Amino acid sequence: KSPADGVIVQRNLANQVGSFAVRGDELLTVARLARKEVVVSVDQRDYDASEWKPGKSIRLIFPGRRLVTAKLVSVDPRASVEPKYPSLSAVAGGSLPVKAVSESRGQNGSGLELLSPRFDAVVEIPSEAIASIPAGRRGKAFFSVADQSFGSYLYLGACHWLESSVEAATLQ
Repeated sequence: KSPADGVIVQRNLANQVGSFAVRGDELLTVARLARKEVVVSVDQRDYDASEWKPGKSIRLIFPGRRLVTAKLVSVDPRASVEPKYPSLSAVAGGSLPVKAVSESRGQNGSGLELLSPRFDAVVEIPSEAIASIPAGRRGKAFFSVADQSFGSYLYLGACHWLESSVEAATLQ
């Protein structure tokens, strides 16, 4: 029984049928239809290059959908190498580069660690776009960078991608 109306959001829910759960484990999430938020994983370098204040405009794009401009609600001030959402990691089809670590080191038991520290930012979807974005959908976020030219941002992004790719390849 849920305290709110909504839609059940959980990957591989059918695979959990008949499995055991420990008391207190999160089994699924009920997403409210009237309000949607997106959690954006922000790389340390992007965080340092821009101002992350509530109300900041963030552009989001989801596969097969139009561009949506949303507002930043909050940013967790602590960066972490722990993947809060392992489904966003490269090994699960996402775009976040990770490396394998012993499960005793990881808090979430995924055995994965991000290659660079990341911040979690919460962005609220505007009401006119809520219906066009299915709950649980992955997408990309774009934001303006303070005091940096677009060319410089692209160059630094390409360098970072190359460094991450080389590091990921050498760890395998």
